Amino acid sequence: DLMNNFLCHKLAPVQKVALEILVAYKLKFILPYKESLFKLLEEKDFKAELLAFPLAGEDTTIKEEHRAGFIPVILRVLYGRLRSKKAGGKKQGGKGTVNARRGLILQHMMELSEEEITIFLIWCSEICSLDPTWLKEKMCLNSF
Repeated sequence: DLMNNFLCHKLAPVQKVALEILVAYKLKFILPYKESLFKLLEEKDFKAELLAFPLAGEDTTIKEEHRAGFIPVILRVLYGRLRSKKAGGKKQGGKGTVNARRGLILQHMMELSEEEITIFLIWCSEICSLDPTWLKEKMCLNSF
């Protein structure tokens, strides 16, 4: 549970530490994709890596036997990147850049199967219902 929370964290350095721990366990479903996962956590490499790493379809490099273990990991990493409020440095950052990154992630996730998307949405709704800071931000409860 703790590792999953760290993979979902909105700060890439926290996600990176969690990923390093998982890689240290030498899990068969992570090792072939570790370079791509780490690149997704680097702002300068994020967009190119996301576009070069299809999650499904004919072009995907994800082996079928790895999907069950790997997809939850990459979805948690992408969820953390969705939550991130910063994108790049001062010159590159800004709300437009963050929104563009979020749109790119969501568009990329549309390659997933209906079952994988459903699992992700259920999982996100559970996280959001347990996180009062998320509720505060999204439901404007901070004005009460």
